[in-house]
Amino acid sequence: MKNQGHKIRAFSAWVFVLIAIAVLSNCGKKETPVEPGDAYERGLSLFKEGFYGLLPQGKTNEAMETFKRAEESFRNAAADKKHAADSHRYLARIYSIRKQFPAAADEYRKAIEIEPENIDNYIFLASVYVRLEKYDEARKTLNHAKTLSREAAVVGLIEDLIRKIEERSRPAGA
Repeated sequence: MKNQGHKIRAFSAWVFVLIAIAVLSNCGKKETPVEPGDAYERGLSLFKEGFYGLLPQGKTNEAMETFKRAEESFRNAAADKKHAADSHRYLARIYSIRKQFPAAADEYRKAIEIEPENIDNYIFLASVYVRLEKYDEARKTLNHAKTLSREAAVVGLIEDLIRKIEERSRPAGA
């Protein structure tokens, strides 16, 4: 039994040495550029880790660090037309989580430029405008979104959102 513990410690030390060699061999080397598609997948993985894994556990600082890495990946991925709209949407979500609402609005507007038919982008942009207390902009954005759908349920949802914004934006006692 004593001999087995010694073998485990020796093996652990050997693994540590291998890891150290691998890390040190990469010192001073430039990181291999990541292809835009790979950057998107990495950003998505990091976002999910932060949003679904760390935030619910109350690990806010770790989540913010993870979002910072995801942000960098999505910035790189935005150059890829295949992932550009999604990358801008995820950047907007990250900025919204950080309460950086002007930056979130910019990213949603970029997503709208790429996918003007995507109603969700308008709804999310309107929610950011509400956080910025830009109620007129939120209403205009949602009214435009209404014109994009022929589905009564979607139009009804958007009209409900507009009503809620109007209620919220009324001066107290009006």
